[in-house]
Amino acid sequence: MVWQALLEGEDRRKAIDVVQELLEALTAPQPEWFPAEDLPQGYKSVVEASLAQGHAGIALFFAESARFNGQDRWPNLAAEHFYRAVDHAARVPL
Repeated sequence: MVWQALLEGEDRRKAIDVVQELLEALTAPQPEWFPAEDLPQGYKSVVEASLAQGHAGIALFFAESARFNGQDRWPNLAAEHFYRAVDHAARVPL
């Protein structure tokens, strides 16, 4: 299967602008994005490491964005969040 763009013209430009806004917003994650403050440390680390709610998901978003965007800072931010996810995962009690 060959990849095909879903959007063209103005719709494509608008979608790219929204993704760009998301990228900029994610460069400075806010504490309230990680709603695990009231959880015990082990559980908090699970949430902050997770793909769904944590640094692993942010890392994946930056890594995929780097593929189409070409800016040098996105791979660096992807790596930073990946290492944060690993750090939090390492804190989870076995």
